[in-house]
Amino acid sequence: MKEILSRKSIKCTLIIIFCAFVITVLHGIVSLFFPVFLPAEQSSIVTKIGFPLTSFFFFILAFSCIALVFCKYQAKLNGSKIKKGLIFGISFGLIWLWGLIENSVLFGSPLIDDFVTGFVDFLGVFAFALMLGWLCFSNNVQKTEKSCGINSKILLVIVFAVIFCIGRYVVYSFDFILSTYQERPYATLIWTLIFGLLIAIKYFMLEDLSKSKLPIKKSFEFGIIIFGLNWLVFCAFIPIFVKIPAIELLVRVTFDIIVVILCCYITDSIEKRMTKKGVKNASR
Repeated sequence: MKEILSRKSIKCTLIIIFCAFVITVLHGIVSLFFPVFLPAEQSSIVTKIGFPLTSFFFFILAFSCIALVFCKYQAKLNGSKIKKGLIFGISFGLIWLWGLIENSVLFGSPLIDDFVTGFVDFLGVFAFALMLGWLCFSNNVQKTEKSCGINSKILLVIVFAVIFCIGRYVVYSFDFILSTYQERPYATLIWTLIFGLLIAIKYFMLEDLSKSKLPIKKSFEFGIIIFGLNWLVFCAFIPIFVKIPAIELLVRVTFDIIVVILCCYITDSIEKRMTKKGVKNASR
């Protein structure tokens, strides 16, 4: 058993280093045509060791944190190891892609530049998850509990996104985090609503990870570990590369985690009621 775990650890480490190197090179090539927008002066780390090396170390940190979540939960997810890699890659990668597009909303940077840069991040996370699934995950099929139908799922995704949007706007209105909801109202609304939808899709794609747990425990687990750790690592890009106070990052991530926990709890409670109602109606 120890030998198997050791082999998986070595494989995982090699995948992290390889993917970090490849995505750093890709970013270097893409930045020649679609430059990365930095809202402030370069950090002391970038000044000392350069942008490419800083980027390489950042992606090693990022992929290591993502790998911890993947490896911790993959056994609970239904399906083949390739399917697991696809689910993790899409659900985590889309958050990175759309998260980077927020630069356009906050700072007015060219949308095409942010999209292309974000798409490279998406490809990096997706490829990393696929390789990890192929080489380190296991195939398994578990029994699943009855849940509500597809139409109900779509409704729950919308409810989740709307609650997240409302929560973010409360945070915007109190100026807890940087926002341009007054200067760019439509762009802010569209970005916030779609981001809420993507988090909701991620939540329901990965709901097998904690299916049997109480809503409050499930909500905290998803909000802090599955969503929160990944979002923290993504947002850490900014203080690592530019001179801004790290406290701004922590405040932003903390409020997002709180709002996501609330969204999870409400939608999970609604889903359980809908499922019970559906079972009762079917038994009549």
